[in-house]
Amino acid sequence: MKGFLFLILFTPILVHAQDSLLYNIFPIHNGKIRYEKIIHVDSVSKNDIYTRIKEWALENYNSQKATKQEDDKDAGFLVYTGYFEKPFEGKMKRTSIIDDRQVWNTIKFYVKEGRVKIIIDDIRIRSKVYAANVFTSLSSNIGDAWYIEKYESYYKDKNTSWVEQNKVYFNSLNKDFYNTLSNIASWLTTKKISESTF
Repeated sequence: MKGFLFLILFTPILVHAQDSLLYNIFPIHNGKIRYEKIIHVDSVSKNDIYTRIKEWALENYNSQKATKQEDDKDAGFLVYTGYFEKPFEGKMKRTSIIDDRQVWNTIKFYVKEGRVKIIIDDIRIRSKVYAANVFTSLSSNIGDAWYIEKYESYYKDKNTSWVEQNKVYFNSLNKDFYNTLSNIASWLTTKKISESTF
């Protein structure tokens, strides 16, 4: 009886813990992968923070790979959509493959005096080997790109070695997104030469 009572009391906690990570890798919010960080930038005006974000985007996004989706300085809101290259190496039916993947994502910046909230979401992969136009259950709004959230449902009863290979890739990808957040934080908290006063 005590065991049953324990199970009833702690089941909501266990369920919540399982829902907080997708595939035990990615942070999720409302069923979608989402990274979020608040950065405190003491003694820096909203305008300077806004400028630093734009400088970060120019430095870190190739103009052909990213587009500014929204820019409202008065509201303190900037949105960029772009991708980075991250090849996948694995084996399919005993054959080695290299899949030149593009990882698409959207980065949103909410700027206030002394702080910035960053959200990275809408993450999808454009793949030459594992394409959404072939596997229609994975489709997204970027043509042949697919959402990571749909991956496991497609491969539920398929080749488990392929699933595990992609999960190794997903772990590496997860680190890339956390590194991006750290890179942005470092950029925003470091005074720029353009802000120096003579």
